[in-house]
Amino acid sequence: DVITFYEQGTKKYLATDPAIVSAVNGMGRDNSSMALALFNAGVRVARACFVTINPTFAIRNLIADTQDAMIYSEYGYKPWDFVQGFMHALKRDDVFYEWMASGAAQASALSLDRDYTRSTIDKMTRSTKDKITNPKTWLNWLQWAGEVSEYGTRIGVYQRTKDAVGNKDNLSAGILEAAYESRDLMDFARGGKASRHLNKIALFANASIQGMDKFRRAFDPRDKKQFMRSVSRLTFTAMLPALLLALAHYDDDWYDELPDWMKESHWILGKVGDTIIRIPKGHDVAIRLVSNFIEKAISKTDKVTLANQFKPLKDALPSLMPMGLLPVIESWTNYSMFTEGPVVPGYLSKLPEDKQYNARTTWLARTIGDVFGYSPMKIDHIMEGYSGNVYKGGMEFINWMARDNKSAPHITDLPVISGVTYMPYKNPASVTKFYNEFDKLQKQHAYYNQTHEKLPGYSEEKYKKMMKASKKMSELSRKERGIVADEKLTVAKRYELQRQIQEKRLQLARSVMK
Repeated sequence: DVITFYEQGTKKYLATDPAIVSAVNGMGRDNSSMALALFNAGVRVARACFVTINPTFAIRNLIADTQDAMIYSEYGYKPWDFVQGFMHALKRDDVFYEWMASGAAQASALSLDRDYTRSTIDKMTRSTKDKITNPKTWLNWLQWAGEVSEYGTRIGVYQRTKDAVGNKDNLSAGILEAAYESRDLMDFARGGKASRHLNKIALFANASIQGMDKFRRAFDPRDKKQFMRSVSRLTFTAMLPALLLALAHYDDDWYDELPDWMKESHWILGKVGDTIIRIPKGHDVAIRLVSNFIEKAISKTDKVTLANQFKPLKDALPSLMPMGLLPVIESWTNYSMFTEGPVVPGYLSKLPEDKQYNARTTWLARTIGDVFGYSPMKIDHIMEGYSGNVYKGGMEFINWMARDNKSAPHITDLPVISGVTYMPYKNPASVTKFYNEFDKLQKQHAYYNQTHEKLPGYSEEKYKKMMKASKKMSELSRKERGIVADEKLTVAKRYELQRQIQEKRLQLARSVMK
């Protein structure tokens, strides 16, 4: 194959290996269609907000990556290996540069949007003043901070592998094996042409594909040694923690009322005061499948079904929905695919569109909703769908500045900390079940009024009870709106009053559902 290039204005040709021709011709070029480019713009913005400039990502990512490394690393990764790896990355010492030179760094999640060659040339040609004043430099620093959280785990794997297989006689072999182990922990740069195109329209699509492939390789029953090693590590990484925590929370009412998505994706460590402490589970499918089964099998309120048992597996599959459309479609249908619940909760869904808001709805969304007659909660959902905590944190700050009483915000609203905390009864499962059942009964009731035929499961008595409870919940919502509107209340007082209302709403739902 031939590469065409120019030398001092003269067109020349170079015959070389076809793989090199393909690589050179693809450098810096994007042959995507205009439609694909538009969808990709939404993905790049979302990925930058969710990952690059989101400080919460660094904390959550290192916790999840550590769990994955404990299962996947062939040479026995330990949680404290992260500390050593993190210090190497922070000090930028010889180990760090050796690891960087091996190419393992280009497998990280944040490297998806970083062109290392181009960024290196850019740094070399910038003046010191430009480096300080240029917003691109600030973005690079934020991106580097996020990368360091991932580097810690990967360098930890690299160092442990090198120590295990490296020797003075064949040092290069040890470095090569260590680099492969570090990169293969989860190689986000791995993939074919189809997966790369899918990754341009669906957020983290290639990461999902690589996660499933890593799961397949780690738990391949044909490789008995690898399979047994993975299972034994899964025992300490997922089975034992799930068993101990499920037993610890067996009689905890607040735990039973946590939404399913929260329990499926987080280890719920406990409750301190009025704040739940949580940390993310590993990204590995096996961790979530096993812990999900154990937690539901022990729970007094949950049941093990095929649908909920294999939900982590379904969630791990790459999304085919273009990220550029997803938040809009979810708001239009009033259904979140992530939480598998309504965007606007049932107790607010019957209100006029522009009145659908609560204490967590932003000032900006309420203003836009009032002008255009659209649901403020749906506006917030769209904005957060594209920018995550960047939008949420900015709006929380504006809300705080606009208040007459600038008391300290609740701990669950603070940046970074919000990713590892949660408020009890914030979105209680019983209330969600109530409105799902009530919506179903309303449709059955309408059918009965037209045909005088009762559908299976329809009960006139139950319908009347739920209708009565729904009216009481509407009254509670009216009181809650008064609390939201009172800007003189301290944050602590507002949360206390809202908690009382939420508990009454919860008791109503439970009494009817029984």
